[in-house]
Amino acid sequence: MTVLSRLMQIFRRRWPAGEPLVIDGERIGTRAADGTLIFAPGLQVRPLAELSREACDVSTPPPPPPDFNADGWDMTCRVRLRNGLFGARIERLWIKADGQAVWRRERLFEITLKDSRGYDGALPASARSLLSASTVTTPPPSPVAESARMEPDMTLHTTPAAIVTAAPTLIKAAATRPALIVTGRETIGLRAGTGFAGHLFAADTPVAPPGGGYQIGADYAVIIGDDGVPRAGLITGIPDDPRVLGGFHFAPGGNAPARAGGDDITAINPCSCWDLNFRPACPDPRGMVFVESLEGPFWCDIYLTAADHLTHGTSAFGVTIADGDDPPQRPGGKTRFKKFNCTTARAVLAHHGKGLLSTNEFAAAAIGGTEQTACGQDPVITGLDAPRTNRSGVMQPFGSLSVWGHDGDPDTPRASLFGGSWIFGGSAGSRYANVACYWPDFSSGLIGARGRGDHLQLD
Repeated sequence: MTVLSRLMQIFRRRWPAGEPLVIDGERIGTRAADGTLIFAPGLQVRPLAELSREACDVSTPPPPPPDFNADGWDMTCRVRLRNGLFGARIERLWIKADGQAVWRRERLFEITLKDSRGYDGALPASARSLLSASTVTTPPPSPVAESARMEPDMTLHTTPAAIVTAAPTLIKAAATRPALIVTGRETIGLRAGTGFAGHLFAADTPVAPPGGGYQIGADYAVIIGDDGVPRAGLITGIPDDPRVLGGFHFAPGGNAPARAGGDDITAINPCSCWDLNFRPACPDPRGMVFVESLEGPFWCDIYLTAADHLTHGTSAFGVTIADGDDPPQRPGGKTRFKKFNCTTARAVLAHHGKGLLSTNEFAAAAIGGTEQTACGQDPVITGLDAPRTNRSGVMQPFGSLSVWGHDGDPDTPRASLFGGSWIFGGSAGSRYANVACYWPDFSSGLIGARGRGDHLQLD
């Protein structure tokens, strides 16, 4: 036996003893003698409700659930077992006589992680409470009804104990848009079909505003209380509270409806709405908007990069802009960079899990403002420059400071400058670009930066 074949034998995945679970010809796990489902070495799933062997057999339709209204529906159905990173569920495809079909989730599972620290797999009370979540029973079942039953999503937290704890699962009628919908300049709601923390919202439901009203340029999280009422609350740091469903930004002015900028009337920015399953991939979603570009969707900072980014985040309203005259804090926080060149801009944004805009991304993030215009004076702080606000609500996208970016090369991206500063007048705009500029080490009070983050969308 060769060394290579021996190593392959040692490291080959070995399934534990038990009944193989196979779907579409692919083995996805093992059913142990005690009924535990094992999807990978160490990751085990114990059914919280009785799960018969036939439930995993697509040829054997199980009986309908107790809350299923069968009027006009054929009892024939197909069953599939779907597994994810930290979860699994049984789904049933109910087929109507006229061919209409609806997938409906039916089972809940407890996810346990067996590791060297000996986590015992006990289900936390917060997860157990989800088992009593209300369901939609309006006949016939619909895509909203499919989302009716809550299921616990066990998330591994990076704590010293490395324990598995419960976090509410977000259910939505559509994965391609946020659960939040803006209904007015100062009104926002949850979309119909949203389920979270044991509560289902079968119809569009208003989010209660904070008691003192919204603050200009502030970010808000939407929290579902024990009473099931969605409320908006001010957030001043990374929103990691498990009660948070999503959030949004209350902007100093409205987005551009066309190509002549926005307005100076305060409003919830609809492009800033995010939720746990539709959000920036970086840790902090505050002060960001969703943008479509030729290179795909991404999230862009609303404001120019802050000099005190460790205090405010990279994108905040009414704070000093990082540039050559006001260099930003070093990630360690004790000193500041001596200049704000392209390397510094990359380092600052990378500390927050973000990057610089590419040529195409900048054009998408700036279009909608009044082209070939500038604000005419050093802006100094982040804020509203309505004539140049873009369609997504990006503030000061051009004609305030030029911003560091890159040429979009996937292998060796080169420093570039975009937008044009306040002194550029008739040259500034969404298509102003010095691509692959010759002076990446240059630092000036006319050059800032703007962060961008990847788009994270979970089905």
